Amino acid sequence: MKNKRLYKFIFLLCLLLLAPFFSLPSSRACAPAPRVGGKVTISDESAIIIWNSATKTEHFIRNAVFDTSEKDFGFLVPTPSTPNLAEVEVPIFIRLLQTIQPKIQEKTENEFDFFLLSMFFGSRYEKALTTGARPLVRIVDQQQYGSYDTVILEADDADALATWLESRGYANSPSLSEWLAPYIEMKWKITAFRIIQPVEDDPIYKNTSPTRFLTTPIQMSFTTEEPFFPYREPKEFQEIDKNAKAERNLQVFFFSDSKAIGTIKDSEKPWPGKVIWSGKIDDPTSILGEGVALDQLPKPLWLTAFEDKSLPRLGTNDLFFSPDKNQDPVSAPPVISTQKRHIVIPLDLIVPILGILAFWYSKKRVKLEASK
Repeated sequence: MKNKRLYKFIFLLCLLLLAPFFSLPSSRACAPAPRVGGKVTISDESAIIIWNSATKTEHFIRNAVFDTSEKDFGFLVPTPSTPNLAEVEVPIFIRLLQTIQPKIQEKTENEFDFFLLSMFFGSRYEKALTTGARPLVRIVDQQQYGSYDTVILEADDADALATWLESRGYANSPSLSEWLAPYIEMKWKITAFRIIQPVEDDPIYKNTSPTRFLTTPIQMSFTTEEPFFPYREPKEFQEIDKNAKAERNLQVFFFSDSKAIGTIKDSEKPWPGKVIWSGKIDDPTSILGEGVALDQLPKPLWLTAFEDKSLPRLGTNDLFFSPDKNQDPVSAPPVISTQKRHIVIPLDLIVPILGILAFWYSKKRVKLEASK
């Protein structure tokens, strides 16, 4: 337990250090489910998708920071089949950010500093659902993983599932039933995650404000005909975004046997997500660790990193991935790191030296003129 808390602390610290390069502002994936009268938003979000095309298996790992003052709250994730859940080591996202960050090219420039030698000795340089069943709602499995109590549900009616959630104290709305309806019609499973608030001696609690909660990454493994990200969201969140001034940012790291593109299903508009990095990963274990069955995946794996800054989000349907016709690698331009090489020139030595040289030159000139 102490090691997990230490990992959380290191992860948050690294996120803060990497923030200037990889900012992850406000975003809402899936469907937050606060208690009645409560408010929950996702302030930071990133996701890893590992796709095995041979077995039609997707490993989905999601990480998020929630903004809320609620003591407990939840969110819902749809999947085409019953997922297997597992807790993932926290630093996995840090290693990913380190992989895709721009290369640094060092450049040295000379910079001349003038000072008085007589003053040298006096100066110095400073450089974060309870069980139960209703006739139309069935519990497939429930477990506790890291920061979550989880329950995997299947239902025959969207309104019945929304009512089931409401009976457990979570807010119900027409938009939630509308959001659930397509998944219930397709007979998808809905995994409900209930956040467990941290205790006061948890390092993660001490390093976030009372309204911010960093959760443990959870891996969901399931079979699906196409790899996807749960991009669809209730209409009320899209309305909130229309009035929001803050930027939303979503990063998706997609691993497969080739470079990929993302498409919003049944949408005439293209997904606004951009490829910020794409290339082969020769040693995926160094990034993903041992938690995924990497021996069943092709080697090397191809990583495509996407960034979506759209506001409001085009969350009318889910986001699906397929091979890109253009398989050229993509990387950010290198960052030029200019190193200043200071060449110190003592002015109070130069003046006497120049005087001596001038005197020597004048004497030499006089001799030359006298010899003529």
